[in-house]
Amino acid sequence: MDYGTALFSYTALLKLCDALTVLGVWYGAWYLRFHTNLIPVTKGVPEVSHYTSAPWILVAVYLGVFHIVGAYNRDRIHFGMRALRKISQGTVLGIFAFISVSYFLKNTYYSRILLLFVPALIFPAIVLERVVLHAAWRFFQDHGVRRLRTLFVGHGDLLLLFFHQIERRQPYPVEWLGRIGEPDPKLDDQIPFLGHDSHLDDKVDGLLPHQVVVALPSHESARMEDILLRLSNHPVEVKVLPDFGRFNTFNYVAADECGVPVLMFNQMNVGSTARVLKRGMDVAASGLGLLLLSPFLALVALSVRLSSPGPILYRQRRIGSNGHEFFCLKFRTMILNAEKATGPVWATADDTRTTQLGKFLRRHNLDELPQLYNIFRGDMSLVGPRPERPHFVDQFRKEVPKYMLRHTMKSGLTGWAQVNGWRGNTSIEERIKYDLYYIGHWSLFFDIKIILLTLLKGFVDKNAY
Repeated sequence: MDYGTALFSYTALLKLCDALTVLGVWYGAWYLRFHTNLIPVTKGVPEVSHYTSAPWILVAVYLGVFHIVGAYNRDRIHFGMRALRKISQGTVLGIFAFISVSYFLKNTYYSRILLLFVPALIFPAIVLERVVLHAAWRFFQDHGVRRLRTLFVGHGDLLLLFFHQIERRQPYPVEWLGRIGEPDPKLDDQIPFLGHDSHLDDKVDGLLPHQVVVALPSHESARMEDILLRLSNHPVEVKVLPDFGRFNTFNYVAADECGVPVLMFNQMNVGSTARVLKRGMDVAASGLGLLLLSPFLALVALSVRLSSPGPILYRQRRIGSNGHEFFCLKFRTMILNAEKATGPVWATADDTRTTQLGKFLRRHNLDELPQLYNIFRGDMSLVGPRPERPHFVDQFRKEVPKYMLRHTMKSGLTGWAQVNGWRGNTSIEERIKYDLYYIGHWSLFFDIKIILLTLLKGFVDKNAY
């Protein structure tokens, strides 16, 4: 069987198994709620007929939601962290969608405890199902699917990266036929070198590849037209890996607009569903944090007031997402009018402007806690690139390539750069690399990882002063 047919069949099987799993979970949740002593039933067991139409609505809703969040996309059906992310998103959104549909249909008599059981059971059940199916799929790929015979044309780091990524992830069974182009020691050790461009037609006719992958460094783009023209004389699928050289950015999306192919740069790796979930996590966490920490925040506020003359909070202009300017809140850690003589400058380890209490607050990052309010009102997020002052933004945008790309995402209380030690008066270039990596690889799981690393590494930083 060819790979395309096998992939279509596997996707259809996934949907069928997801439907059966959701169906089974509903009846499992019914049994746990009404026929076990897990949670006592106080109002008696309801008529089962009231619940028999619900599972079919639940199945339709969950399959629809999984489609919307992309759980059936080609790069998400293979089990892994990205698939887990989509399953978790679909699980949470699915139960809310089901409740909304039930309310619209006036089926509002379902047990609330049962409705809590459903997502709690669906996630592990779907994960277990996917693990089993993925193992079967991998076995079938190795024994029942014809491998994609692949011929490389070109050379360079981009081609080597593509080869390593396919080898590491194995998204489809592949047979490497070899490479046409210029000698390249990095590639020739791993992919057979079959000769220069002049051998292209003979090798395509002789080897009969299913696909040809073309990659050339940006300064050799003139060769691309000739290669593609020659490949147009062969009935073979062609994939081109674009190299944008010094104009390459952290992310781009290929699409078409009015029938014209378009490459869109600096596209956010955050869909509308993910934005809602990220914002929901920000509101819930910051609101809970402000509530639970309110006695401690009041104690710090009183200490700041008694430690030196001046306001408790320091409102500093910062630049957030899309160049939006907002007032970032901090507990005041410096003497009143600290920058009157110097203007905007970085704080140093022995900065005489910092109060004794301020040094303690900065060292333990406690001066940043009022930014929970910035997060709650939407100026910032829990995780993201740290916001910078307008003066320094104007300076860095002229000195550091791609600096402004960090403003394509909402600023954060903590970030990937910060948990890796790039904060305070450290290398801006290195910080940008980590910020852009975060933006290009964003996910809710990545946010949770950064939050956990922030907590595990503690609130003391050698570069905080």
